Amino acid sequence: MEPASASALSAVVVKAMEEIDRLITEANKIAADDSEHYRKWLEVALRAIQGLEKEYEGILGQAVKSDIANAKRKKELLDRINTYIHGENLRLKLKEAIGHLKQGHNVLSKHAERRFQLSKTRQSREEALKEYDLHLQELQGYLGSLGDWNGPSAVALDDLKELEALLGMASSSSKQLQKAAQVLQNSRDKSKLLTATENAAKTIDALRAAFR
Repeated sequence: MEPASASALSAVVVKAMEEIDRLITEANKIAADDSEHYRKWLEVALRAIQGLEKEYEGILGQAVKSDIANAKRKKELLDRINTYIHGENLRLKLKEAIGHLKQGHNVLSKHAERRFQLSKTRQSREEALKEYDLHLQELQGYLGSLGDWNGPSAVALDDLKELEALLGMASSSSKQLQKAAQVLQNSRDKSKLLTATENAAKTIDALRAAFR
């Protein structure tokens, strides 16, 4: 799938993409054998996840308030859902970050295994690398939960498809849509976002302390 055009993106996604592009620019200015390069890519991955989660929340919020009897409002919501599911924007950035972080494993391993370093330094680096690898696995798992590497993707993809189906039914009412969106809001599981945020910070701190 191709990235959606900037004009089709919501304000939430635009803001996330701008922050991600800034971080990527910073990362590209840092040598690939410097741990700071990979700390930046860890931040890119986190911003992509945060953007994906916030956009899902934004769609639910819009659905709760939407009057689908108004053709314009209905189309706006449908377009937002369609762009989120089929527009390859934030997921593409998460993929890119994971690709760089995979390369980072070999780079950081060489630093950790370097000869003529204090045993305390070696141990600290080995522990940081373990933390890094665990977080990388989590990022790959999160990517898979969106719908894997290709095809339609979203946080709670099946739930959004149900909302999309409701919007496509001529017999659906605003009340039905709002109720369905409220149920999804109330059952919202934020554990993945919290875990990603906590573990990203933990991994970044571990790299900063071990690979000075």
